[in-house]
Amino acid sequence: MIKDFETSSRHEEHLKKIKKKRAAEMKKYEETIHHMKELREETYQRKNEELKKKLKKKEQVLITALENQQKDKMKEKERLIAEMIEKENQTKKNIEKFMEEQEKLRLQFERDIYNKSKL
Repeated sequence: MIKDFETSSRHEEHLKKIKKKRAAEMKKYEETIHHMKELREETYQRKNEELKKKLKKKEQVLITALENQQKDKMKEKERLIAEMIEKENQTKKNIEKFMEEQEKLRLQFERDIYNKSKL
C-alpha cells in the first residue's frame, strides 16, 4: 500500500508540475493574445484617424474648388452684365443719333417744302 501511495504521490506531483507548466504557458498565451488585440485596436484607431484626416482634407479641397468655381461664375456674370450695359448704352447712343439725323432730315424737308411753297 505504501508503494501504491508513493507511486500515486509521484504521479500527483508529476501531474501538478504539468498543470503548473500548462497554466504558465496558457497565461503567456493569453497575454500574447491580449497584447495582439491591443496592437490591432491601436492600429485600427490610427488608420481610422488617418482616414478621417484624409477625408477632411479632401472635403476641404472640394469645398475650396466649389467656392472658386462659384467665384469664377460670378465674375463671368458680372462681365456679361457689364457687356450688356455697354451694349445697351451704345444702342441708346445710336438710337439718339439716328433720331437726331431723322429730325434734321425732317427739318430739311420742311424747309424745302416751305421754300418751294414760297416760290
